[in-house]
Amino acid sequence: MTLHKLNIDDAIKFFENLPVFCKISTLSPRYVQADASRSSLLKPVFYLYKEGKRYWYHSLHEACVINTNLKYHNSAYGYAGPVSNSRNDNFLRTAWKEYVQFNRANRVIAEFLRIHPCLDVSATYLGHKEFNRKTIFVDLRVPDLLSSYSTRCRTAIRKAQKNLVQVDITDNQADINKFSQFYRDAMIEMGADSFYFFSDDYFKKIFDLNNANLLVCKQDGNWVSAGIFLVGGSVMEYHLSASTAVGKKIGAPNLLLHSAAILGKSLKLEKLFLGGGTDSDTNNSLLFFKKSFSKKELDFSLGKVIFMETEYNELKNQYINENKSVSKHLFFENLYFGR
Repeated sequence: MTLHKLNIDDAIKFFENLPVFCKISTLSPRYVQADASRSSLLKPVFYLYKEGKRYWYHSLHEACVINTNLKYHNSAYGYAGPVSNSRNDNFLRTAWKEYVQFNRANRVIAEFLRIHPCLDVSATYLGHKEFNRKTIFVDLRVPDLLSSYSTRCRTAIRKAQKNLVQVDITDNQADINKFSQFYRDAMIEMGADSFYFFSDDYFKKIFDLNNANLLVCKQDGNWVSAGIFLVGGSVMEYHLSASTAVGKKIGAPNLLLHSAAILGKSLKLEKLFLGGGTDSDTNNSLLFFKKSFSKKELDFSLGKVIFMETEYNELKNQYINENKSVSKHLFFENLYFGR
């Protein structure tokens, strides 16, 4: 059987019938479609290869390479990775071969993925995989969440509680609207890259998914920390959050994550996936913060496959010739493929 490119309705129908372990929220067609609203250049694409009851499924974004008739693939914001109900080598090799041939025929030059750490893609993704950094998850099955955290984390949570920080789980439209600007204000304060300045429309589409939970920490009615947590399958994912300087000082971000973990536990989920640091440095401050909640680690890797070697190398060499002082692949891929 040949590989098929699914439309959004067929992709949703297929995904909804997958086993629980595959239904991670950022892999869902609804999320991939919503996340593509970040840019008019992004198109959600869904691939399915089947033989009898065996399947191989992959969802990601497609975009055009600037100034060419070529295309490329990238993961949606967060992570991606193909899922399959088979570990049969012949089936998976055939699925991958069909996938590669399909993309070559359709002028897709390359693919760059942030592989979801909660997925085992050792057999399903046959492109190049390279370890990037450690990520953290909280085991929600432990009897007592608070006692599973580090001492400094528990201290910060108690500090927030002593400062009368209240946590609301809200689907109030006014709160949802407010989060957009609250988040962007925090990004401005941090001097974040323009990539992270998501629009009101983006947040609307994320909350329209109906699996996005907004948690808000307030002190005297003022927002001091807030975050979006996505639920899919047995996993809650820490998606986006922001905190004020006051909130950070009184431990509100710690209370926010603890409250999300309590919510996840009440929903009988297995993991609260926190992700990693802002870079691969083992001393990264964000990673240090997340590790205070758990010693449970998962490897995060980048995936890469070049479908059209000749065209890819021509673009790379052109870029190197024009930018002789920055010839590393990373710079080239940043320019052409939005990395």
